[in-house]
Amino acid sequence: MPLAPTARAWLDQMIAAGLPPIQRLPLAQSRQMARDLAARRAVVIPVGQVEDRLLPGPGGPLAVRLYWPGAPAPHRMLVYAHGGGFVRGDLDTHDHVCRELCAAAESLVVSVDYRLAPEHPYPAALDDCLFATRWAHANAAALRGDARCLLVAGDSAGANLAAMVCLRAREGRDPPIRGQLLFYPVTAHYDPPTASYGEFAEGHFLTRDAMRWFIDLYLGAAQSPADAFPLDAADLHGLPPALILTAECDPLRDEGQAYADRLRASGVACAYRCVDGMLHGFMAQTDLHPQAQEAMREACAWIRARPSGPRASSGLGR
Repeated sequence: MPLAPTARAWLDQMIAAGLPPIQRLPLAQSRQMARDLAARRAVVIPVGQVEDRLLPGPGGPLAVRLYWPGAPAPHRMLVYAHGGGFVRGDLDTHDHVCRELCAAAESLVVSVDYRLAPEHPYPAALDDCLFATRWAHANAAALRGDARCLLVAGDSAGANLAAMVCLRAREGRDPPIRGQLLFYPVTAHYDPPTASYGEFAEGHFLTRDAMRWFIDLYLGAAQSPADAFPLDAADLHGLPPALILTAECDPLRDEGQAYADRLRASGVACAYRCVDGMLHGFMAQTDLHPQAQEAMREACAWIRARPSGPRASSGLGR
């Protein structure tokens, strides 16, 4: 189906603004553009409490932002990795998404300001996200969280990191992750390209060339390590249940569905939906798109449905 009217209107605004392609901007300017777009939001979603902290991360001080709901503790715990192609994005660019997840899912959200490429190529961002996830689990009681219901989530590049954290944590259940929430995840290298990479190569906000630029900067000298993308994993058995949401008009659509298919084939409970008429990044635009509002309600309901206590079999339903 064609772009939804609200997505078409937003895309037309971006085109009218005359912004150059992301990959042609100086990196500092590209990062500032992401912050400027996020700062346009007029409404700040209220939550019970917000606190910034610095952790002794694997590469030095690691900033996290904690969001507590107003509901009684203990809370489900959601460690969130922001999107931005591995090279941009921070705690502020995804503050709105984290607030929405916190308020509507009544979950403690730990947003991770992981190190960015190219200054810190793979695996720095993944190391930071795994460290933050283990920190959240180890400090659950002090954080008023429920260590028995630790979840990971992310969008785009952040969804790649969340999925890879699950793969790294699988051996020894360190930490024990009860679910993974992935919004339009990067699950594979751009070569070989999927059909959606060709179908939406240009003209739909996120482009094929931008994705190539992002991934090349992220991988650095490593270029194509075998353990940077979840679809490259030889075995997906034993991973936590997943909810994967993709956008119809997005180069990453097909690889998100491919990962959902492989999870299911491996006996992992995985709910998947491609949201009609939406562009990459729509989950940060619930103020614009009814489809995004519906998808956010679906995501928050999925979080609330995650059980605490002894881990359920990954073969169970949603």
